[in-house]
Amino acid sequence: MVEIAATAFARNFAYGKIEELLKQYNNIVKIGLNITTCDFLEELKQYKDERNILVHNGILPVEINKDKILNKIELIEGIIETIKFKFKSKYSIFTKEHLIKESWIYVFGEALPFECCFKLAKDHI
Repeated sequence: MVEIAATAFARNFAYGKIEELLKQYNNIVKIGLNITTCDFLEELKQYKDERNILVHNGILPVEINKDKILNKIELIEGIIETIKFKFKSKYSIFTKEHLIKESWIYVFGEALPFECCFKLAKDHI
């Protein structure tokens, strides 16, 4: 589901409103990305507008140089890092070990304690 949302965001980046696309993505992944206060939103809109003018009209709206390209790459990296950080903050608890233990508890409850049957180690059970 997350991969589908990310792919849809990437495909629709040029056509839809960025705020709506980010809102839809955030509604699916629930990472608490506040769309209205995102530091990168205005820069992302500008990047999108410049890209659309270039692609659809063949006109460079601003002079392109190495610094501008590096700034755009840093912008995209910053966005990815923000989303990655929020993902890790919210979902890092859901490890393989956590899933196994919670599944055990769901099936057997407290009648057969997980710890009595298994020992959890970092890489294996």
